[in-house]
Amino acid sequence: MKMTSDFSLTSRWQRDKDWRQRWAINGILPILVADYDRGIYGADSRQNFNELHNFMRTTDAWMFNAGGALTNIAANEARFAHDLFGNRLGLTIEAEATNELTNSALTGAVVGGLAASGTLPDGWTISGFPLDSISVEALAPLQGLPRVRVRLQGTPAQSTMYLFFSDTTSISALAAEDWNLSLYTALAEGSFDGISEMRIFGSGWTETGGYVSGSPNLFTGPNIVSAVETSLSRFDYSGQLQGADVAHLRPALRFDTTGTPLDVTLDLCLPQVERGIQPTSPIITSGKAVTRSSETISLKNLSGTFDMRLTEHTGVAHDFRSQVVTPGFWPNGFEVGLFRSIVAYPQGTL
Repeated sequence: MKMTSDFSLTSRWQRDKDWRQRWAINGILPILVADYDRGIYGADSRQNFNELHNFMRTTDAWMFNAGGALTNIAANEARFAHDLFGNRLGLTIEAEATNELTNSALTGAVVGGLAASGTLPDGWTISGFPLDSISVEALAPLQGLPRVRVRLQGTPAQSTMYLFFSDTTSISALAAEDWNLSLYTALAEGSFDGISEMRIFGSGWTETGGYVSGSPNLFTGPNIVSAVETSLSRFDYSGQLQGADVAHLRPALRFDTTGTPLDVTLDLCLPQVERGIQPTSPIITSGKAVTRSSETISLKNLSGTFDMRLTEHTGVAHDFRSQVVTPGFWPNGFEVGLFRSIVAYPQGTL
């Protein structure tokens, strides 16, 4: 029994001695390793994430886990995110963002035909299609995302129809602001026969809820009909409303039809409306807009002059040679992003 215990101690010592070899360059061991892909952290010895980093986010947040399911992460807990298919993205650091759409949780929807007992989520309306040809088929979350499954069946009343995700006054907007509209969607059943185009669409509305006409007061994304698959994908589009009378933004899906009968069932998940030109990670809302606070990250106790290597989730590495480091350091210009690792080497290694 004593020999077994001694071998266990020897094995553990060997692991501790050699744990930095993976990151050695020309035989030179790193001073510090933070490998977010593998969850390996340390300087002279192995440490955990919180021992090596200062990290803060004052609100909870969401991410996709290794199984591709949306998961809630508590405040001040770092996110090591994946995509919809479970592919690792790395440590996630984002700026503050607000989902201005007040019902991305899709509450209020009821399964059934809209001409009978079925209802769309609160705030949603559809135009250009008879109510007796629209039904809500399912509501169970899909990969953890709030989901409403909508079936459109029959002949459209108009050549263009809109599925609006809010009323005319719930999202305040100003002229020349950048907005990003995003939505997770998949083809659940049927086909796009009879639908020539499906686009993310934003339109401007006045303070009192009147439509502001004219092309400067709307923006329309590219046709996504051929891109929608049977598995979920996220689509987004950014644009501006230019009219002086614009006071509100109304997001929608726009459908252009051929006038022939159609039968298509779509999974529509977690629409998001935020200021800016890029979508951020999911923010679930129910009854009001929700803000995810900014995330900040730095290294706690490293001091000296080192060669630093920061690697993004794409595999692109950025070297900072002869970098003066004090506690609280993080590379300038990389305050937000997706990161695989940061490693410190003795000066002159890189």
